[in-house]
Amino acid sequence: MGITLVIVGGIVLCTVIGVTFDYLGKKKSGIDPQLEERITTLEQKQNVLENLITEKTEKIEQLNKEVAFVNKLLDQRFDK
Repeated sequence: MGITLVIVGGIVLCTVIGVTFDYLGKKKSGIDPQLEERITTLEQKQNVLENLITEKTEKIEQLNKEVAFVNKLLDQRFDK
């Protein structure tokens, strides 16, 4: 019984190791160059859009501060 478990375990272990190395080999070399180029392009576009969002957020915050300042001035003027 023990020898049977050792033999079956060895077969299973060899199969798992073979499948794992096959998967890793295909994963490493299976990337299409066009796909890599497209991914790079999309990452660059994403960075540009993130920068635009940051700039627009800063502009919105500045406008909010200016509007608050103007409202404060108007409130002071009408309170007199």
